[in-house]
Amino acid sequence: MISRYFIRQNLKLQLCSTRNYVPDYNKRKTDWILRKANGFLARNPNFFLHFTFNGIMAVLVGFYFYTKYQEKQIRKTMTEEEYIMYREKKKALKEQRLKYGTDLYIPFITKKVENERIDEIYYKS
Repeated sequence: MISRYFIRQNLKLQLCSTRNYVPDYNKRKTDWILRKANGFLARNPNFFLHFTFNGIMAVLVGFYFYTKYQEKQIRKTMTEEEYIMYREKKKALKEQRLKYGTDLYIPFITKKVENERIDEIYYKS
């Protein structure tokens, strides 16, 4: 009698633990987008690393080319002599910043240095 009880309990456990038994509240996710994403990430495990690194590099290169573009636009609007004077003034301003730490540009806090200030620094040095 006791053995029959244990056999019955064992049979219940076997039925519950088989793969065919799936409860209604725990449905399998069969969404094709999720399957594609999981497959992609399984094939490319370093995707997020490369995505982050390449994104940061793209931003840095973008800033570089944007400043070059601004310089090109300024050069188009000036004559050759005016542009040489402008470039010398910018060099003097950079030199002043490097030597003494004055007129440092802090994003979102300081305003742009106006041309009068550049002239003042240029003629002082």
